[in-house]
Amino acid sequence: MATGLFAWRDSAKLLTMERINRIKKELPRQLYHLCNGLIITWAVFRWGRSVGVVLLLLSGAGLWFSLRYRSREVPYLEGLVRLLDRPEDRESLPGKGAILYGTAVGLTIVVFPKLAAAGGVAALAAGDSASTLIGIAFGRHPIPWNPRLSFEGSAAFLVAAFILSVLFLPVGYGLAGALVGALIETVPWGIDDNITIPLAVATCLSFLL
Repeated sequence: MATGLFAWRDSAKLLTMERINRIKKELPRQLYHLCNGLIITWAVFRWGRSVGVVLLLLSGAGLWFSLRYRSREVPYLEGLVRLLDRPEDRESLPGKGAILYGTAVGLTIVVFPKLAAAGGVAALAAGDSASTLIGIAFGRHPIPWNPRLSFEGSAAFLVAAFILSVLFLPVGYGLAGALVGALIETVPWGIDDNITIPLAVATCLSFLL
């Protein structure tokens, strides 16, 4: 009995340390993700669709640069890529996350009305970052249709996206957008959620507003 308790305690300690290490690796990426989203949301209200055009141009330039130089290290950029990219993305397409993020957010801003686009960007910025970090730290109950995600992470998405959205949207619309974003994130259809979340939330809000 005692041996079993000690074994359980040791495994729990290892699991806790594993989660802490994962959070340390993920935190810079998610903070960058959040700060970018906050700045872009503010910029949408300041300059409108031109922000989306700039993001699309930057994403296109980033894709060209990544394809051209992915087989060699670029001074000053290599450290940033290692900090912000997941290992699997660095091997296939350096800067993949930033390129997809900029493309999807840019399209959202260009295609949808200002408030709907801002809601989509805000949901991605706050919700996705919160769900990732909270899911790693406290996720204990897997979502049945997508076991790599947890109900704890989805709840964090809902709360964080709602809090940011109601700074500029009516409460009901902010809640609707947050719910759509939290649900869309859990759908395992193999498409990067940097693409699906802002487009889905903006589509929902454009019908409501």
